[in-house]
Amino acid sequence: MALKSVIKLADRATKFADIASNTGEEAMYGRFIKGVADGLIGRLQWGIDNGKNINGAPFKRSDPSPTREATIKMRKAKPMHSPDTPILYGTGKLRDSFSVTPTANNTKLKLDKNSAYNDYGKHHNSGFTTGSKSAIPNVPVPARKFWGIPRTWKEGGTAYNKAMSDLASTLKFTFKTYLDTGKIGVEFKFKGYGQLPWDS
Repeated sequence: MALKSVIKLADRATKFADIASNTGEEAMYGRFIKGVADGLIGRLQWGIDNGKNINGAPFKRSDPSPTREATIKMRKAKPMHSPDTPILYGTGKLRDSFSVTPTANNTKLKLDKNSAYNDYGKHHNSGFTTGSKSAIPNVPVPARKFWGIPRTWKEGGTAYNKAMSDLASTLKFTFKTYLDTGKIGVEFKFKGYGQLPWDS
């Protein structure tokens, strides 16, 4: 490519960057961030629905075949503790508590610690022993790491790679459209990643 053409291309790239920055974050990057946030929340909810921790491993069961009378009575009395109910699901309060907040001018996402997490979720996340006055006293409950950045959303993970690839493709297509027409006018079609095979 001739020097004149390179200079012209660089000039158009600069103009594109200026125009893109003035369209508002919601036009491109903002929607990307929202899609990532929705995908991250979807993965965490999927983990509770399917009994998988943030690394894709099954939650450990504290006592799948209890012999203690108190344990058996409590599980029969509370459907949320039946073998057919996913571990940690309970009433669904913890499962529905996930939220993500964009920070640092939308350059980072913060996974929020709300009341459900602070009241009891953090104990399940790290593991604990029931108290002496509990219905099932002095029983160790294994850690079920349901909260945190899932493996698939860390650098190199399946969801992370797909998000980066989709963003790069969208930006490339948008820039090419601008070069061809002199206008951005491209709808950012990021749909999130709610249906990914999370831990494949």
